[in-house]
Amino acid sequence: MTMIMNAFSYFLMITLLILLIVPSSFFIDAETKEYPSFVRGPNSWRITPSSDFSFPETDISVMPVLVNGIFVCGFHCSYHGNTCQFAISIFNTSFNDDYRFPQSSFPPQVVWSANRDKPVDVQALLELTFEGKFMLKDANDTSVWSQGTVGKLVSRLNLTAEGNLMLLNKADHIVWQSFDHPTDTLVRGQRLVPGQKLKASVSPDDPREGLYAFAISRGVFTAYMDLNPPQIYYTSSVEDNVEFKNKWFGSFYVGDWGSFIRLGSDGHLKAYELTESGWEGIDLLGLDQCSYPLPCGKYSLCSKEGCSCLDT
Repeated sequence: MTMIMNAFSYFLMITLLILLIVPSSFFIDAETKEYPSFVRGPNSWRITPSSDFSFPETDISVMPVLVNGIFVCGFHCSYHGNTCQFAISIFNTSFNDDYRFPQSSFPPQVVWSANRDKPVDVQALLELTFEGKFMLKDANDTSVWSQGTVGKLVSRLNLTAEGNLMLLNKADHIVWQSFDHPTDTLVRGQRLVPGQKLKASVSPDDPREGLYAFAISRGVFTAYMDLNPPQIYYTSSVEDNVEFKNKWFGSFYVGDWGSFIRLGSDGHLKAYELTESGWEGIDLLGLDQCSYPLPCGKYSLCSKEGCSCLDT
């Protein structure tokens, strides 16, 4: 009897030590779900007050619709659910996938958004109709975002392992894909072609379109402020159809570094990779800080020594 009691006490002690050592987020997220990588229509998904993954330290919660490897497509909301995007992000929902992306260790990195300029609230509805229309409606049933796919016999919504969201018809032909509509980010395997551009966010905390843009036109990479006229701060020659693949993005050597390339709200184009300390980026344009528009804001001067106030 004494041996049984000693064993039980030892078990309780070990359990308490584990609870103290292992972060609470581990237990919150330990119960994983299986998510599909494709669904057939008609189908619909409504934003609910609860979410499957929460990141309170960055005010983000995620309600997945589709998952394929490290790519998650679904509703990405502020922690309290009052502003939501239908978006694709990079993070791991499982312990058994890519070792570089341990479950919920770092917040999601959004790589595409359908409604970055028009966030929706709880009770908004994403719908793939019988007629093939793919649309996002707010809680008042007003259309916020849609694609002209009616009558194209759309039968399936598919998220690829490369992070490309596709609408496919019954013959498995692509009717629409997110890769053709980049926001501020490119992932490996994605192309940037004439007529497309990356548009930076207003700020790291505000996903709406800002002023900085990056595009290809007539065989030239151009980074500029999207004003009238545009304020260009970088150009380089390139082919008209550039894919982010292997170790290159056009003339930019990325090497093994780079899960995605993003045009930041400060105008910097960077390749990002996950390290032990979090997401880190390397600058691709190679410009000094003062070569960027407004590096010190509207009311300061930029020099090698840093920013200084204008004389009044």
